Amino acid sequence: MIAIVLTTFLRPQLARETIQSILDNWVPDYGVLIVVDQSGTLCLDDPRVQEIGVPFDCGLSAARNYGVRCAALYHGCEHTLITADSIQFTAPYDFSDVYTNMRQYDLDLVGFDLAGRVPWEGKLTMDPTYGYPFKVHKRPYDGSSWLLNIDICRNFFLARTASLLAVKWDEDLKLREHEDWFWRYKITGHHVGWTSTIQAQYVDCKPDEYVRYRNRMYREYDLMVRRKYSESTATNVG
Repeated sequence: MIAIVLTTFLRPQLARETIQSILDNWVPDYGVLIVVDQSGTLCLDDPRVQEIGVPFDCGLSAARNYGVRCAALYHGCEHTLITADSIQFTAPYDFSDVYTNMRQYDLDLVGFDLAGRVPWEGKLTMDPTYGYPFKVHKRPYDGSSWLLNIDICRNFFLARTASLLAVKWDEDLKLREHEDWFWRYKITGHHVGWTSTIQAQYVDCKPDEYVRYRNRMYREYDLMVRRKYSESTATNVG
């Protein structure tokens, strides 16, 4: 069974709709839905859902780490699905093919498709000549249902829970954590794949208060990532 870890912040109505989309498509393989809420506004009442209230604005990285620890320590789930309040399920997903390919190709993480979201699957290198420490070399989509030789995907994926415990999100990065986490996941020897056989719907909903907090990504946390890697002399690593 898997744990579904859904993080949410300042979008209670969207979160409720997204949670309902998961419950409407529930299958026995889903062990528990862990909702990690940074704003404490949901108050859910369903035995399939465990709500974790975390400190206001503790950050996306900390929220994910809370959820993964809960999946491992309290539920003993071998696999964890990372998702968010903006990602709505559109079908009862069957992960049997995903598990088969994870075993066959020694994958630790498999990313899934998101309708309405720009593809972000590809190789990840460190290249400070681009200003930002990382460059994503996106793989052109050729219609294949699987991509295996990649380093990064969108933030809707199934991973071995042990690998998420081994490579935690940097809690100093409340935002702008994406490339940083996948880079560390890569250099610690973890393997990433992607498949179009599982697809959810991205919902673009950004209330004003949410946007005010989110926009720190482009200033405060962008700068923090740059500083974190400023002493690195690696160029085009990967």
